[in-house]
Amino acid sequence: MPTRGRFAAGSAAVLAAIAGGARIAGAQTVPLRLNVFGGLDAWTIYVIHDRGLMNAAGYDVSLTTTPGSVPQFAHMLAGDADIALTAMDNVVAYDSGQGDPSVTGDLDFFAFLGIGPGFLRLLVRPEITSYDQLRGKTFAVDAPSTGFSFVLRRMLEKNGIMPGEYSFVALGSTQKRFDGMVAGQAVGGMVASPFDLIGAQKYGFRVLGNAADTLGHYEATVMMARRSWAATHRPAITAFVRAYRDAAAWLYAPPNRTEAMAILARNTDLPPDIIAQITPVVLGSPASYTRDGKFDVAAVRTVMELRAAYATPKKALGDPQAFIDQSYL
Repeated sequence: MPTRGRFAAGSAAVLAAIAGGARIAGAQTVPLRLNVFGGLDAWTIYVIHDRGLMNAAGYDVSLTTTPGSVPQFAHMLAGDADIALTAMDNVVAYDSGQGDPSVTGDLDFFAFLGIGPGFLRLLVRPEITSYDQLRGKTFAVDAPSTGFSFVLRRMLEKNGIMPGEYSFVALGSTQKRFDGMVAGQAVGGMVASPFDLIGAQKYGFRVLGNAADTLGHYEATVMMARRSWAATHRPAITAFVRAYRDAAAWLYAPPNRTEAMAILARNTDLPPDIIAQITPVVLGSPASYTRDGKFDVAAVRTVMELRAAYATPKKALGDPQAFIDQSYL
């Protein structure tokens, strides 16, 4: 695994590379390619894109929605994307050498902006009415070695369902996990709102528990980049941070509610009635999205503690600051 020290070394060379990098002049724009998990977690990112909040800084933002964490990190390593919205646990996993073994290369990922705790719920099919009925059942996960599966493990353990009493099927993104539950491939899984509402209203699914109630502080969603890319693109990251703050402020402003809902509708497959139901709940909570992008370090530590408990091979992960860089905020 590459050492972080080499990215801190040679500051003069880094500054020269930044100065010699893409320059923004007149109407010229520089592409900035984002890879995101779609849905509510990406609402602020959709605002940045649709409202052109980086245009004034000279950047042309494009969005690609990933079907799962493994292809997302593979695309990042291949240079198909510059920055990405992902789970904090994914950053820890790949940067510490615990990611999917099919993804190989210079694993130099870090998180530069915190989005929030996410909207994670344990959703189950209608025939399940209690945790006791989950023994021997199969759950849909992105991948068994990723953070939301660890959240699921912790929730199951706290309710008396031990490892070895259930199994996982790897399906990918929240939409794919939900579709797998509908198709009967799994009896339940961790999903982000508003799939809890869609599941309840359309299929009779029910929520057995919320991740926040089980874990307290949890850093679910962040923006990440590769250290090697960031070393020569600091202006792009700082411009993105400014745009994120503008987007969060705009999103939470009540006069913008109608347009905000339209932006979410354009960028997702969520039904209009579901968007109407979830919007006042999500935007009525100051905890849904950080306003300034700052990390909750205690929440990052929770991510690491879950990984230390459930990931294999076992590995000491050290300080949360090893996986985040707050100098851009």
